[in-house]
Amino acid sequence: MKARVRERRAPEERRAQILDETIRLLGERGYHGFTIQELAGRCGITNGALLYYFRSKEDLLAVALREYDRREAAVIGAFARDLEPNGPEEGSLPAALKILQFLGIRIVAERELERLCLVLQSEALGDPAHPAHGFFREREKSILDGLEQLLKPHRDNAAELARELFAMVDGLTLRWMQADHGFEFVAAWDRAAAKLLGLGDCKRD
Repeated sequence: MKARVRERRAPEERRAQILDETIRLLGERGYHGFTIQELAGRCGITNGALLYYFRSKEDLLAVALREYDRREAAVIGAFARDLEPNGPEEGSLPAALKILQFLGIRIVAERELERLCLVLQSEALGDPAHPAHGFFREREKSILDGLEQLLKPHRDNAAELARELFAMVDGLTLRWMQADHGFEFVAAWDRAAAKLLGLGDCKRD
């Protein structure tokens, strides 16, 4: 059998390739289901070459989760810069809905990361020994706190509503993934969020 020709890449390009493949593989197999050997094979390099860039499987997971945070923060930061400061709707419930609408757009734009999130979150559930367990506990608390603060000026039951919104977006994302992206996620999320906020079936601007 003809030997496979290994593609030479610059170190930063190779590192980015490994990270992208790690995100895909974690979304397909979970942390316990993927191996260094399989990842190296996807990247067209040896196990030793992969471990030159990332020391271990746990190191790969940690870097992938940091990348999740980095991309999320970058997208949210860009959205915040686009918001009109002191606009007529600032602080209003429709403004809160626009922020929630943006959440749906981000999920569609980063579907590989969202798959990773769903798979690892399920895998780490109830397993304190899982290396991602603490990450998802903190992530859930941060999201719920943020949603509660967003809704508190408008709803007495802000904490309860935050949990419902969080559960809705998680469940809807799972249905969307299982349907192979077979329905319009952003529109479905817009309708669900608007109904939970008591705003009816709102249309996007």
